[in-house]
Amino acid sequence: MNSGLSAEGHPTYAHIPGSNPRHQEDLFDQICASVTPKMRAADLGQTDAWRVGLDLYKCSYFWEAHEVLEAVWTHCSPNSVERHFVQSIIQIANARLKLAMNKPKAAQRLFKLASELFREATLPSSRPILGTPIGFVEAELQKLERVLNPLPEQN
Repeated sequence: MNSGLSAEGHPTYAHIPGSNPRHQEDLFDQICASVTPKMRAADLGQTDAWRVGLDLYKCSYFWEAHEVLEAVWTHCSPNSVERHFVQSIIQIANARLKLAMNKPKAAQRLFKLASELFREATLPSSRPILGTPIGFVEAELQKLERVLNPLPEQN
């Protein structure tokens, strides 16, 4: 494991562009290298890149999650449900990052894109994708929507 990461693959801080320094360029290289060319889609869900990428997202390391999950996304077949699914998670992470950067319009645009990608991934089936229940992404989209469109105050 890279010396700049904890045993879980977490850096010492969550990078927020414009607020703190970017991590060293090769920080996630070892994790991303768990994805190899010509890997079957079924095997992508077993890689360190997928496991750590999702964990980074769940622990609010949104920039970092994008960096790591992109390694999985680039190895998914074009227009596959797996590619749309991974890209939807990446865009949710991007939307969360834009909220942390106080850019709600960009977050709203990314939320819409993530929702469209998720629909494309789950239209054919409701089975888990890359070993991940689709309910995980559904719940994350719902949470993001509540942040972006809060309920009006009740009197």
